[in-house]
Amino acid sequence: MPLTDLIRELLAAARLLRLIRDDAIFNAPREHFVQLQYWLRGDVKPEQYTWQEWAMLDRHPPKLAQLMECPWCLGVWCGFAVLVLRRTSVGRGLRDALAMSYAASLAEIHIVKPPHPES
Repeated sequence: MPLTDLIRELLAAARLLRLIRDDAIFNAPREHFVQLQYWLRGDVKPEQYTWQEWAMLDRHPPKLAQLMECPWCLGVWCGFAVLVLRRTSVGRGLRDALAMSYAASLAEIHIVKPPHPES
């Protein structure tokens, strides 16, 4: 595999991981997914927490709920998804879009608007 493909796939997997785990657009699906895992186990959460907060505080969350909070766990599946994307031209286009999105975000954060030295 050429180095450029490897870099694109790395960036695409990183962006997909961030999209699923942290981006606001996925808040509701993430919350419902975690809630479903607790519901399947028959658990309830304290009222003052969201399901995601509860999954982070719970010492023994359901394994699939924990998946949403663990970048190492979710990263395996994001990497696998990106490898599957390479099989079709549409998938490669999506992979490249994810890679460009992540590269652009990194450039915006670290080059265009570098962090303030005191932060």
